[in-house]
Amino acid sequence: MPASHQLNIAASQAMTQVVLYNTHGQTVRRESARGLSHQLNIAGLSPGIYILEVTTPNNLQRQKITIQ
Repeated sequence: MPASHQLNIAASQAMTQVVLYNTHGQTVRRESARGLSHQLNIAGLSPGIYILEVTTPNNLQRQKITIQ
């Protein structure tokens, strides 16, 4: 489901960083994260496709998301 105000992120390992990129590869949000869940404020971002990058001590995962 597309997100519009807040993105709830969950991981199986403790997260250390969350980064959101636009389709041009530019960083639009970067936050330090702790624990297995994190809330990323996406209010005010233009609708469209973004890439979410979640970093844990042992892994880096990227996922395409849609913001309305």
